Amino acid sequence: MKKTVNQIKQEQGFNKKAPMCNNCKYFTYDEVRGTHFYDEYRVYQKNLRCAIGSFAVKSTNWCKLHERKQE
Repeated sequence: MKKTVNQIKQEQGFNKKAPMCNNCKYFTYDEVRGTHFYDEYRVYQKNLRCAIGSFAVKSTNWCKLHERKQE
């Protein structure tokens, strides 16, 4: 019998919500509205930082102190 995609994902331990800075409770950023006439309603994340060490991060980074934020 052929396995379904969901069965294969489950066997591999696939998780869409992997630990990343953007879903960590220590992740901070500034929200900035677009500045161009075609972009004025879009909100961007700038100044991405870790609140523990106060250093710059990218949203897909992660560390061993990661704690998932409550959604």
